[in-house]
Amino acid sequence: MNRHLPKVLLAFAGLLLILALINLDGGEDPHRGSGKESDPRAPAEGGSGSTIEGQDMPANHDQLMQIENLKGMLEKNPADSEHWIMLGNLYYDIGKFAQALGPYEKALLLAPANENVRVDYAVCLFNTGQDGKAIQELDKVVLANPNHQTATYNLGVIHLHAGNKDRARQYWNRTLQINATTDLASKARDALDRLK
Repeated sequence: MNRHLPKVLLAFAGLLLILALINLDGGEDPHRGSGKESDPRAPAEGGSGSTIEGQDMPANHDQLMQIENLKGMLEKNPADSEHWIMLGNLYYDIGKFAQALGPYEKALLLAPANENVRVDYAVCLFNTGQDGKAIQELDKVVLANPNHQTATYNLGVIHLHAGNKDRARQYWNRTLQINATTDLASKARDALDRLK
């Protein structure tokens, strides 16, 4: 056995302890950006984020890496609805709504009763200018579950966008009836106030 090996292992253990203490102390890893929390459904902001040896990395670098990993997994197992959902969600999160459509469509073929995926799919359709299809998808959700508050609220948004204030008002009033204490209810209340 090499007589220097215990010293090397001891030094390595000390380094790991220092790194652990830095992380416990709230120190930031300089390779991961600020660590600031953000709205999970807001598109990622532009600009640089992480750096590797002084080179700027996109702010959504980690998400882009996750996307590539999921694509590889789905090539091996294309019948995995959960990973299709995760891929769609990652595209959604970085504001790539057109790219999210395909994964959501595959997920819905495998799990057509997943209302939340259908709502996210409808939001992507809306954000790619397909208002009519978005309304059809949200109508399916509300037909299956009249108390799906997100689908109901989003129907109001799309109808207002299409210039149909009366329909928007109906959906936002229904949003309040479903549950008046949620953030969506607050948004619906504000939207209704602006319509007056």
